[in-house]
Amino acid sequence: METIIKEVPYSLLVGEDDEPVEVISPLRFNKETGEEVYDSDLYEVLNKKIRAEYCRRHHLILPEEIIAFRKQTGLSRKQLADILSTSDFHLELLEGGHFPKQEENVILKAIIKHPELIETYLSETKVSPEEKKAANY
Repeated sequence: METIIKEVPYSLLVGEDDEPVEVISPLRFNKETGEEVYDSDLYEVLNKKIRAEYCRRHHLILPEEIIAFRKQTGLSRKQLADILSTSDFHLELLEGGHFPKQEENVILKAIIKHPELIETYLSETKVSPEEKKAANY
């Protein structure tokens, strides 16, 4: 079967409110019949475009921005999760494409815009060995 790739409008329902989001994305089609042919790589591109458009509309941070920030600052997933008062598993979900809660989004945007806040936070929240011993850590 011979196929072609065409840029076409595609719409999906996204979020808790099933908001329609439309993007132009490449998809694969059967050249003879014109029917859409499944292509996992192109569907991944489509899903990234849909998520990016939804995030743009709602001013949500993108997973790629969270990952890049962690790499830039040298924070582990666990360290950033602790700063956000969440689990490293939840942060992994955010980095994988789940949408952040409003509070998480605000904090993430603030610390990405002002990474010096992380350094201040980490230096001010360090627990000394004496404090750990006194608190029975």
